[in-house]
Amino acid sequence: MNRNSKRKFDDDSFDNCYSEFRISMKEFANSLKESLKEMTDDLKDDLSDFREEIQDLVESNFESVRGRDSYDHN
Repeated sequence: MNRNSKRKFDDDSFDNCYSEFRISMKEFANSLKESLKEMTDDLKDDLSDFREEIQDLVESNFESVRGRDSYDHN
């Protein structure tokens, strides 16, 4: 009987540890998910800023080239 009570304790301990592990993993997954969402949002913002910078450079260079062409034709 003592052996059975020991086994029961071990099963309960395992169940408790496994339950705590699952909770910890769920918390970790949620934390990771939130971090990835924040990083994705930051990257989207950076990409948007980069696109604006590229667009400004393209427009600036286009105006510069168009200005030179008008001088060349006159």
